[in-house]
Amino acid sequence: MNSVSTRETCSRSRTWRMIQTGTQLSSTTGKALCRKTTLTCGHTPYLLTFCLASSWFAGRISRGVAESRLRHRECGAFLVRESESAPGEFSMSVSYGDHVQHFKVLQDRCSQYYVWDEVFSSLNELVEFYHSNSIAKERTVFLRDPEHFARRPHHAHALFDFTPHHPSQLRFLRGDVIELIDCSDSLRWRGRCHGRVGYFPPEYVQPIYHCQ
Repeated sequence: MNSVSTRETCSRSRTWRMIQTGTQLSSTTGKALCRKTTLTCGHTPYLLTFCLASSWFAGRISRGVAESRLRHRECGAFLVRESESAPGEFSMSVSYGDHVQHFKVLQDRCSQYYVWDEVFSSLNELVEFYHSNSIAKERTVFLRDPEHFARRPHHAHALFDFTPHHPSQLRFLRGDVIELIDCSDSLRWRGRCHGRVGYFPPEYVQPIYHCQ
């Protein structure tokens, strides 16, 4: 689904009034989520439509879940999430490598989006801009799409001993090397160690990245 943003240019001094919100369209494959919002400036209605690619749009998740998903990811890995407490408002969570930084995505009176000084007609345009312009001020951090992270870790070092509380969990000791089988769940990973296969908390391990 292509991103569409249709609106006339308006100065930031004009006041736009939202007259219809909450229209959501979702593809049957779940590849994208689209929102349509009708706005008026004076007596003229305008339709603002933007599509949120599922590769970086995480939906309505908490700050903590966002940090869990981005933990151990390379610098520039990011996601955009909808506020749990204020539907329709968005934040961007970005991995700085050593920690995760959160940015509030604001809207001006013309319903344009911004993080710093630059304004954009859609979230897609904002995200695209920060692919080639640093989202951070104190260092250089460019956003990187999830599909660009080809270096998915296949092994991890155990940081702590892990004693299973269920037969499906994997026992290991600090210093063990674990073969990673499935890391798609942010709350539990599946791996193999000493010939056994089971689940374990990802915070107990440090992924091993090999340079290509």
